[in-house]
Amino acid sequence: MTSSTELRALEVITARAERGEPLSSYAELAAAMGLSSRSRIGALVAGLEKEGLVEVRRTASGRVRTATIRPAGLRPSRTVPVLGRVAAGVPILAQTDDLVDLVSLPADRARGREVYMLEVKGESMTGDGILDGDHVVVEVNPRPAPGEIAVVLIGEEATVKHVYYERGALRLKSSNPAFPDLVYGPADNPVVQGRVIGVVRWLSR
Repeated sequence: MTSSTELRALEVITARAERGEPLSSYAELAAAMGLSSRSRIGALVAGLEKEGLVEVRRTASGRVRTATIRPAGLRPSRTVPVLGRVAAGVPILAQTDDLVDLVSLPADRARGREVYMLEVKGESMTGDGILDGDHVVVEVNPRPAPGEIAVVLIGEEATVKHVYYERGALRLKSSNPAFPDLVYGPADNPVVQGRVIGVVRWLSR
């Protein structure tokens, strides 16, 4: 049976893992639990590991004090910054220099070397299931494939659309037929920020 101390240790381990900050040593777990004595931590973790509640990933040398401690069965997560808003319709200021929030997402749903999220405002991408108030997950990529959904900067304004490259111009296409295509040439200096790889929606806001 799991003791109250083991439950407390499991809570701390789970909370850290969900933030994308798995514990890396017994000493770190002791500090996170506010314990001055580290002597019981090894037994606590061993007990949780025996019950299948945590995984202890040791280094090649087997030195437990440099292992990664995480809840068993928990999907690896990744902390993704939320950077302002992006328009889906009439472009609005992206405010990408402003860090609005940090969100933990499943790592396999936020792949890429550099990933961030932006809030969508507008109705032009409803055909793709991207609604006003949703957040798009964006992988930094200056050259998405033709037809992919991308975030594009026009000056200091940004929008999210399907991108098509044609004769030195960039065509941005909505998935809502009520919105016409937007075409930008070299003089407009359109900058593709990245491709949309996911959509996050909170049912309560």
